[in-house]
Amino acid sequence: MTFKEKYGDWAVVTGASSGIGKSLAIELANKGLNLILISQSLDKLKAVEKQISNQFSIEIVVLAIDLTSSVNYQRIAEICSDKEVGLVANVAGQLYLGDYFQFPIEQELSMIDLNVKSSIWLSRYFGEIFKNKKRGGIIFIGSMLGFSGVPYSNTYSASKAFINSYGEGLSFELKKYGVDVLTASPGLTKTPMTAAYDFSSLPMKMSLPEKVARDIISSLGKKTTTTYGITNKIMNWFSRHLMTRRQNLKMYGYLLNNVKK
Repeated sequence: MTFKEKYGDWAVVTGASSGIGKSLAIELANKGLNLILISQSLDKLKAVEKQISNQFSIEIVVLAIDLTSSVNYQRIAEICSDKEVGLVANVAGQLYLGDYFQFPIEQELSMIDLNVKSSIWLSRYFGEIFKNKKRGGIIFIGSMLGFSGVPYSNTYSASKAFINSYGEGLSFELKKYGVDVLTASPGLTKTPMTAAYDFSSLPMKMSLPEKVARDIISSLGKKTTTTYGITNKIMNWFSRHLMTRRQNLKMYGYLLNNVKK
């Protein structure tokens, strides 16, 4: 069975205007899937649409909406109502690093809406469709920062802790219906989201979103979780199995305190 036969004709990708979302869209186009690309910026989405259309003979629909507002969710349902969607990639996300009290509360709540709430709605809406069809795939972007408390990244790491747990639990429930769920922890990746900060003080290198996307696609249907890169895998294993939560707290507090905007 080919990838397209397994996951259907159409894929929905959020955060598709750049970074991992854009790279996933390109990988899915290469697999022959038509795309529904979602992000806030219509201009950036149009640029991605043009780039992919120049490389692959597929159909593309772009939808510029703000996923922090639940009133826009129904537009996704309307756009997809006449399409055989078989794969959803929840990639859109926000990241703010620094002293917790420097950020307006509205910004923190907006991050929860995007990182958590939109992923719940998309996975619930499409997950039920996939369950009834007995096939499909759901991709979540978790984080290595979601396995313990992380100072200077309190809300972001907590939102990713939710996704790590939510995706893993959902994978068990949907497996018996033939639906694959994968939660990916990409590690530090070169995207516009991370470009706002100087991570040069950290003991790891930036991964390329293209390589992260390829790892995600190759892992879907074979694993329930994936961490990209050997360094990230070692660090993740060491952190989760050999260090206490208190030690992790101190380590991340030290590391992220040195990250500058």
